[in-house]
Amino acid sequence: MVEIILVRHGLTLWNRTARIQGISDVKLSEEGLRQAKLLAEKFPFDSVDAIYSSDLARAKFTAQFIADKFNLPLNIDADFREVNFGAWEGKTFAEIEEIDAERLKIFHTSPDELVIEGAETFQQAQVRAMNAIKKLVARHESENFSRIVVVTHGCIIRTIICGILEVPLKNMWRIRQHNTGVTAIHTYDNYFTMSLFNSTVHLTKDLL
Repeated sequence: MVEIILVRHGLTLWNRTARIQGISDVKLSEEGLRQAKLLAEKFPFDSVDAIYSSDLARAKFTAQFIADKFNLPLNIDADFREVNFGAWEGKTFAEIEEIDAERLKIFHTSPDELVIEGAETFQQAQVRAMNAIKKLVARHESENFSRIVVVTHGCIIRTIICGILEVPLKNMWRIRQHNTGVTAIHTYDNYFTMSLFNSTVHLTKDLL
């Protein structure tokens, strides 16, 4: 059995200002660094066998805190990077509303139908992410039990959850993903189950 712990990266300034990041290499904010440190200090699992991260800085910095806690090397996998939003990258939702309101409506209501100039579709991103998950499972399934951490991005985690639960991508925005939220999935004989969803208990100030 392989247990995969999906973790969204910590907060960035672009998250705070509702600016689309995509594959833009935005760093963690001070708050994001604090979140990542708390995540590592209060990680909800007592052991980890391997850790992987998107190649983007906001994910790598978040992942490094976890890797250091468990004294593990950090493996970088570009297949876990965020969706490429093409011409929308670097723009706020308010700016997109002014220049591309019709497609922004599709983004919110029918993301499975969205096509942006120079961008990746959510279907393409889902195929990439699910293939990456399956490769990790194949790499580690010969072991009796392996717990693997993957630090990645909000949209990618949503597409993975839709994939494993067979939820149409049209409904992906119904899946909340907070910064440093932790989700656990189990795999056995290509069958997926989810045992933890978007946990941020590590950010609770009075947590012992």
